Amino acid sequence: MVEVNELGDGLEEVRARGDLVQFIQGLRLNLREDSSSWENVSLDGYLEAMSAWLEDLEGLMNNKGHPVPENPSWALIAEMLQAAAVYE
Repeated sequence: MVEVNELGDGLEEVRARGDLVQFIQGLRLNLREDSSSWENVSLDGYLEAMSAWLEDLEGLMNNKGHPVPENPSWALIAEMLQAAAVYE
């Protein structure tokens, strides 16, 4: 079984809307089959973590040596959705 953190291995492949749809379907399936790998299983917790991740985005991007993008890519949206599952 794939843990939610391992779903991030394919983030660079999320280049278009359809790719993001498939990624989200994978997240949903992972939540159903392995919710124990998720820190934030409730919608409230998930949205709180997503908000916190976005607030910390500048520091996260600086650590990767990248600027904060003016316009998020499909891959960044996927990364945000994946990160919200486990971000504390």
